[in-house]
Amino acid sequence: MSQAKLRFEKVVEMPEKPLKVPEFRLKLVGMENVHSKNELPEEYLSGFPHFYRDGDRLHLYEVVPKVQPASHRSILIGDAVHQNIMKTFVQSMKIAGSRLTRINKKLSHKRENWKGTTTIKI
Repeated sequence: MSQAKLRFEKVVEMPEKPLKVPEFRLKLVGMENVHSKNELPEEYLSGFPHFYRDGDRLHLYEVVPKVQPASHRSILIGDAVHQNIMKTFVQSMKIAGSRLTRINKKLSHKRENWKGTTTIKI
């Protein structure tokens, strides 16, 4: 499987008040190799973190310690998000990607060991 990629544009929001500092945001402009929910193994989707694509929306499910058992965040292509928020979003996605790699390797190994026949002793 190919690695998922997100493409961003940097956006600067100028403040309305003259002495305020401009805010830097990242605008999601594209996604590559992000799988839809029905393309992912159930073992991956039943654990945390995990992410998937639904059209132009990216969904991320994660467990945030001491906050709540599970949280859901999503971002739509065209949304601009503060760079600190996007940094934590991407960190969780990297962990989820590693989980998916481990699960896919395990499932691949199980498929390799299946020969298509079996013997049942009675």
